[in-house]
Amino acid sequence: MHIKNIHEKLMESIQTMLIDTKVNLPYYGNFNLFVSFNERKDIDTCAVNMTAKGMNFYYNSEFLQNLSQKEVNFITLHEDFHLLWNHPKRTITGQYDPKLSNIAQDMIINHIIWEDIPHTFVEIPKDKDGKNMALFVPKEYKGKLIFEEIYEWLRDEKEKREKQQKKDGQCK
Repeated sequence: MHIKNIHEKLMESIQTMLIDTKVNLPYYGNFNLFVSFNERKDIDTCAVNMTAKGMNFYYNSEFLQNLSQKEVNFITLHEDFHLLWNHPKRTITGQYDPKLSNIAQDMIINHIIWEDIPHTFVEIPKDKDGKNMALFVPKEYKGKLIFEEIYEWLRDEKEKREKQQKKDGQCK
C-alpha cells in the first residue's frame, strides 16, 4: 500500500477497519494493505483495476474531500468488492458491455454493503444535491444476486424498453 500518497479519508477508513472492534472488518482492512492507492485528477470519483503489478485503487481527491467519512467508508468497501469479486476480469472474459456490467456489479455490491455492514460505519454517498449516488437492485428483479444473472436481466429489460420506445415512436 502506498501510505504516503493516500488520501486521509481513505487512510482513516482502512485504519478503522483494521482496529475498531465495533466495526469488526479486519479482513477488509488487511485486504487494502495489498492495494496500491493512486490519486487521479482525470477521473470523477473512484475506480479500481488489476494489472500484472497488482491491484489498484484510483481516486479523485476533490471528490473524496466533499464526502463524509462514512460515505468514504462505503466507497472504500464498494471498490474492495469489485476487486474481491474479480469484476474487471469477469467483465472482459465474459465480453460484457462495460457500462452495463458496472451497473449490475454496483447494484449487488451496494446491496451487500447496505445489508451487511454496520450503518455506524457506512452511509450511502450523496451528490452535491443530496441525491443518493448508489444504485441498488430493482424491486422487479426476483433472481439471485449474481453478476451475470443481473446483467442478463438488465440487458433484457433495456432491450424491451428500446423495442417499446421504437414501437411507440412508429405509432405517432
